[in-house]
Amino acid sequence: MVKKITTKFFFPLIILGILIQFFISITTYHPDLRAFVLASKFISSGEVLTFYDHVSKLPQNDLVKKIYGDDIFIYPPLAYLIPSIVHIPFSGILNKAVDIITLDDNALFQGYKTFFPLFVFKLPFLIFGFLTLIFLPKLFSSKENGRLAQLIWLFAPVTIHVAAGVGQVDTMLTFFLLIALIYLKKKSYSKASVFIALSALIKPFGLALLPLMAINSFKKDGIKKAILALVPGIAVWLAFIIPYLSSPSFKMYALLASLTEKSTYAGIAISPGTSIPWLYVAYIFISLLLYRGKLSLIKSIGLTILSTLAFNHFHPQWFLWLMPWLLYFSISTGRHYLWITLICFWAIIWVSFDPSQSLGMFLSFKNVFTPTTYNPLQNSNLVLFARAGILASLISLLYGENRQK
Repeated sequence: MVKKITTKFFFPLIILGILIQFFISITTYHPDLRAFVLASKFISSGEVLTFYDHVSKLPQNDLVKKIYGDDIFIYPPLAYLIPSIVHIPFSGILNKAVDIITLDDNALFQGYKTFFPLFVFKLPFLIFGFLTLIFLPKLFSSKENGRLAQLIWLFAPVTIHVAAGVGQVDTMLTFFLLIALIYLKKKSYSKASVFIALSALIKPFGLALLPLMAINSFKKDGIKKAILALVPGIAVWLAFIIPYLSSPSFKMYALLASLTEKSTYAGIAISPGTSIPWLYVAYIFISLLLYRGKLSLIKSIGLTILSTLAFNHFHPQWFLWLMPWLLYFSISTGRHYLWITLICFWAIIWVSFDPSQSLGMFLSFKNVFTPTTYNPLQNSNLVLFARAGILASLISLLYGENRQK
């Protein structure tokens, strides 16, 4: 059955998946999209290095200031620079749509069922989702497995949600992590470090992966190789960060963002006011297993991403980071239960959020499924079961890989 799907029906399914994402992109809207549209507006007007401070310099009674506040741009530079490059060719013809999105997005829900400018605003995220689709097979030695991974990626609810629904930069981060994994398979650590650094210029999570590369290189080839493996990545990261260090808003709100706080809340209380984050425990444990040769570098990277998901208060789009590794590991080892169960766990948690993350994103349903609509799944035992499932999967993989070695 799988072989038939990946041969006879492969291209029709690819076309269907692309059409579904196009349809979702023009019929759904989430307010998180506004920050990228606003940044593109500032950057296209020449504020390439100063856009972080634009809102903070506005007078207190300015409408943009009132809507967004000074902390609207909370991610590293590439999260805004890349979308702006895609948006710039359309800036002259979409000024009205930009004003609607950035100044009066409630107007979208007054009579609109489709809004075609949303496709342009989400285009950067769709493009990187499709690039991931194209490059995924490079992780696999079997053409059939590569095509299976492509179809799962294209139709996975998390992919559709992030790329076509909310329109988030996690598709870019995921693509860079995928290319890094491809280079790691080829033992090209310096090139892999560059793409990990590029992912960290979207959201800083990737910085946690560079030490794993250093540990692996040091273990195999000594300190010199470890340094040489990291230098290209660190150089790329610094090249994009240094120009923005003169920006007060960048340093305050975006340099390392607030992602670490969201992943280190769960911890072991060892004294009043002091707790050891479980994420740190997992990260050090993975690092030790890597150094002792109990884990490969690629597996340690995947399990580090999974640890981040297991110990944070959950952002639905973060699960996308795991997808290339999850598909590679579970399909290539025949553990299909892994991608099936983890995607199901994610879906349960996702639909437990307020409707603005799901049905409430559709322009046609916004007035029916408002953010205050009662959701019976919220804080239910089923959601706790799904959260436990993600953590249990991490423990199982750590234990299983350790035992196999």
